[in-house]
Amino acid sequence: MMAGDAGEEPSELVMEADRYVLAMEDVAGRGTALAPPSLGDLCSALVRDELTRKAQAIGHALGVACPSGGGDLEEVLYDIGHAGGAAKPPMEIVDAVLKGEPGESADAARLRLDFASYAYFCSALHDVFGESLGHDRMRECAGGGECPGSFDALANARHAFVVDPRIAWARVTACRRAWHLEVREIPG
Repeated sequence: MMAGDAGEEPSELVMEADRYVLAMEDVAGRGTALAPPSLGDLCSALVRDELTRKAQAIGHALGVACPSGGGDLEEVLYDIGHAGGAAKPPMEIVDAVLKGEPGESADAARLRLDFASYAYFCSALHDVFGESLGHDRMRECAGGGECPGSFDALANARHAFVVDPRIAWARVTACRRAWHLEVREIPG
């Protein structure tokens, strides 16, 4: 779901293109000769893929940061990254990840917030690009950054992960509110 940056290597762009093709193949059976798979179907497939990959990456980082075990976060990440848990609605994933354990290490809490924030962003993409995105709303959101729920605002939320997942969370919340979607308060 992430557009290639200008500085990306051609091989990285090819890998991203391959991911989109695989997602299209995943949803191809849902279309007909008269109607191809919907944008919502494609978005769902890409969100599942993003959450699976992110869960695997955060699970690996958790194993390095907490070699004696990552508690319930480790179990949740395994379910999402390896056992098909990414097929759940993205907001359910957010809720599952937000449930922290008392006495959790600072590293585990940081990784929990990182993954929860990314899942919250993916939930926004899933909800925005689902079946409710009509032509009028698409034109409004593509028209520039003035609208707090614009596509530019979503892109800015994605770019905020580089700085801090809390900033990204706040930007995603602003987008979700602009779209009249349910929001979650950032933990702690």
